[in-house]
Amino acid sequence: MTGNVVIDETAVGDLDEIVAIAHECRLSPWSRDAYLEELLRPDGLFFCARELGKVTGFAVGRIVPSPSNLDGFDAEIFNVGVLPHSRRQGVGKLLIEHFIRRSVTRSVHSIWLEVRASNHTAIGFYHELQFTVEHRRKAFYSAPVEDALVMKRELSVIQPTNF
Repeated sequence: MTGNVVIDETAVGDLDEIVAIAHECRLSPWSRDAYLEELLRPDGLFFCARELGKVTGFAVGRIVPSPSNLDGFDAEIFNVGVLPHSRRQGVGKLLIEHFIRRSVTRSVHSIWLEVRASNHTAIGFYHELQFTVEHRRKAFYSAPVEDALVMKRELSVIQPTNF
C-alpha cells in the first residue's frame, strides 16, 4: 500500500505538519523550534513520508560519536510518527529503511532508539527491522512515568573509497 509514498528530506515548510503528526501520535512533546534545530544540524537525519504531496509521517535522528568504536559513529532515532490512516501500510518501515540506508552511507555502525516498555506494537515493529533490546532505562518517560527499552541495530558500514 506504499506505492504513492515518497520518502525525502524534510524542509522547513514541512515542520507544521510534523508537529501536528507528533501531537497526534502522542510523542514526547517537541516544539517547532526543536524540530527546526534538528533540521538545521549537519549531523541530523530528518526524513518525511509524503503521499500525494502531504506529509504522512517522519523520522528524525542524529549521527553521534560511537562510545564503543572510538573512530566510528552511531545514529540515534529520536522520533518516528505516522498519521493513523497511514499506519500498517508500510510507511513507518519505509522511513526506518531510508534512515538505515542514509546511516550506512555516513559510516554509522549502529542505530539506537528508546521505546516505551508498554508499546508492544512498536517493539514488535523494531524487532522486525532487526533491532534488539539492549537494556532498560528505569522511569525514562514521564506523563506517565514509564521505563524505556533501549534498542539497537548493527549495520554493515560501507567503507569510503579514496580517489
